[in-house]
Amino acid sequence: MNKIQQAKKKHIVEALAMAMQSRGKDSTGMAFIDDGDFNLVKDAHAANLFVDFKKVQKRLKENPSLLIGHTRWATVGEVSKDNSHPFRKGKIIGAHNGGVSNYLQVDKEVSVDSEVIFKLLKESNNNYRKSFKKLSGSFAITWSYLEEKNVFYCVKYGNPLYMAYVPYLNTIFWCSEESPLDIILRASIGKGNYEFRELEDEMVYKFDDKLKRKQYKVEFKEESKIYGGYGYGSYYGHNSDVITVKEYEADQEGIEYVRAFCKKKKWEDNRKYIEDVEDMDDDGYVMDFDKEGNLITSRETLHDLRRRVFEEGCAICREGVAGDTIYYDMDNDEIYCESCIDQLKKEFPEYQNFAKVQLF
Repeated sequence: MNKIQQAKKKHIVEALAMAMQSRGKDSTGMAFIDDGDFNLVKDAHAANLFVDFKKVQKRLKENPSLLIGHTRWATVGEVSKDNSHPFRKGKIIGAHNGGVSNYLQVDKEVSVDSEVIFKLLKESNNNYRKSFKKLSGSFAITWSYLEEKNVFYCVKYGNPLYMAYVPYLNTIFWCSEESPLDIILRASIGKGNYEFRELEDEMVYKFDDKLKRKQYKVEFKEESKIYGGYGYGSYYGHNSDVITVKEYEADQEGIEYVRAFCKKKKWEDNRKYIEDVEDMDDDGYVMDFDKEGNLITSRETLHDLRRRVFEEGCAICREGVAGDTIYYDMDNDEIYCESCIDQLKKEFPEYQNFAKVQLF
């Protein structure tokens, strides 16, 4: 690759990093990998500052064979350099976009949910089929196994991941959003000078040092059913001691998951209700009832409740919540353990607006 091509590739990487600030400004990181050697640079800074760091510019100019980059919005774990992606666990280096909903079941010692992915890959010597079967949530993962020189892997499940091959640079670029990748390459390389694709769900893509691709079918762990109880029923006057919480992935509009669910079930008579409900409550949580009185919530809401249990504990005793069950106060946005909720119910018998949620 000549100097003009190297400069072009460097500019594309910088542009992608800054464009992905829309995914998070809490931290940025890059792993530079060449023939099994690596250099990991990450910090709690937005990408527009990070890419100008001298050590980052130096590594970019060295034109590494493989670069894994990430911009983070801190949903689990504090904002810090250590909690930034990519993560290195032994000979595994990788980054993840999404959420691991059962990370506390897999490993309670991690600071960030994404860490469990790469710890499992390390422990299994990159046996991704075995590792992914233990994980539930939403995933767009890229990683490298340093035992295999200049080989990288990608997989997605529930989260988007796009890839483009640029023959002029003999380089593959990937991104969690379609438009930035397409726009940047069109401006840099020109329309028609790259091959664009979205990855399939639950399919590991392995690329060797010649960029030859192999694909392997994998499976992630299915989300377990969550159950909840609600005191006075739904907007439709339904009253029940125990109701099923049906969990669906919400998109950025917040309520589309409900529409998609109702369409799937052909609930034509429910569409008016769906149009009338609010997208989110005041706390940003999606919790609503369908016509049959089932509480429907988004995957993102449950992920955040799990995070708060891990980081905050019970709102009254401030201790960790024993077991898998919490009580969520839907009016006051508080989480309680079973002991404290029993006391609250005794003191305020007229107030029963709690959702009983089994987190796992």
